[in-house]
Amino acid sequence: MTKCKPSSFQRLRNATLPCNRKQRRELECRLNSADPGLEVVNSRPAGIDVGNESHYVAVPPGRDAQPVGEFGSWTAALEEMAEWLKTCGIETVVNVMTIQTVLGEVGPDLSAWKSEDQWSSWLNLAAKRDISEGRVIRHRREYRTNRAGHAFCMAAESLVRSESYLGARYQYLRAKLGGPKAVKAMARVLACLYYRLVTKGQVWVDRGTAEFNHRRQQRDLASLLRKARSLGMQLVPTT
Repeated sequence: MTKCKPSSFQRLRNATLPCNRKQRRELECRLNSADPGLEVVNSRPAGIDVGNESHYVAVPPGRDAQPVGEFGSWTAALEEMAEWLKTCGIETVVNVMTIQTVLGEVGPDLSAWKSEDQWSSWLNLAAKRDISEGRVIRHRREYRTNRAGHAFCMAAESLVRSESYLGARYQYLRAKLGGPKAVKAMARVLACLYYRLVTKGQVWVDRGTAEFNHRRQQRDLASLLRKARSLGMQLVPTT
């Protein structure tokens, strides 16, 4: 009985699709065509390749006369890069190194991790606690490195001045928890978003800083209402 040859989709899912020169040309022509057959989720993104001495940033054609720029790694150059991206109308920046690192470490198949908790724990981004009778008796730190987890931490640190929903969330965590804890907590959020994207096809739509602040105010108000009820009191608005 002859073996059935796996389809291209099956081989791509297993990350074993051979890519010869002809296939690469066909794929390049498809991606460069007017209609590559792919859904456009964000029409105003930018890609950044982070280096030790300089960073290369690319914006979509038509946003600037020079769509690819090189910027230094010092503060003034980073501020110049941020202003250039704003001038180009960029809403989302993709860290190419983060994606390359994660794909290089684990590949496109995340079926080995059955849940987001297992995924974040393997990345060393989950809190390690010893719990007895519902009480946390000790926090444990694991002194091990995970290149994929470190890549998510670097991506989290890049949100420190981002005027986005994720940026607002990281800035809130930074003010509440401090720098190192906020980086790890935000890295876990990014890792979970990546897990949902790869395993379930859930696309993240950033709704901006105002939406995060509105939701935070709603949560704070609900917390105050619960505390007032527990004390037999009632909140009365001033206006």
